[in-house]
Amino acid sequence: MKLAVACFFLFCAWLASPLYLYPARYLELDSMSSWDVPATARDVPTTWKGVYYMSGNVQPDGSPSPLVGMDTRFCTYQASRRCMRCPMSSMLWAAEADAIQTARKLAVARFHYDFHFTDDLKSAELRAYVFGVSILDRLGLVWDIGKTGGNGAELKRCSWTRSAADRAGSSALKRLQSAGWSNRGCYSPRRAYGDGGVAAGVLKRMTRTWGSTVVRLAL
Repeated sequence: MKLAVACFFLFCAWLASPLYLYPARYLELDSMSSWDVPATARDVPTTWKGVYYMSGNVQPDGSPSPLVGMDTRFCTYQASRRCMRCPMSSMLWAAEADAIQTARKLAVARFHYDFHFTDDLKSAELRAYVFGVSILDRLGLVWDIGKTGGNGAELKRCSWTRSAADRAGSSALKRLQSAGWSNRGCYSPRRAYGDGGVAAGVLKRMTRTWGSTVVRLAL
């Protein structure tokens, strides 16, 4: 009985650990060039590396998503699998109480993204996980992302139902090419900071929409 109780409390502690291990860090957008960068950033493909503004990212009800950016320098890349894993620490959230609460709930669920790239690294199929389980398959969804230019400064991200994805094409690249910019399931992440420095226009749009501060849950 004592062992069962101890195991229960250990499980609860593990479940809630992100609430304590991942403090909310407030980051000033105009100083993103001096943000801390992990050592693993060196392995991320250059054309996919940087701070991206998730321009046009909306929730199912059409309201703006509180996930306002991604810092792919906090992702890890496995070249042998052409897979980039992006944990909660790579995600930038609106500096609002509701957004931070959403981020913490996802952290408890061990949420992360995997990018499964094509051989040429021009596009990828996105997979989302909670507690190690891929959720998009169970929801009947397919998420694609690809570069619209060679340097990766602008991306195209589309969401499909499985049936719509099957009709659109057999690969992420074909599906993205078939989707017009007016497709309701697509939006255009833009790099605000990368090897080329700060993209002033992107940073200005990001600041105008979300203010001067974003939040990262990070160790």
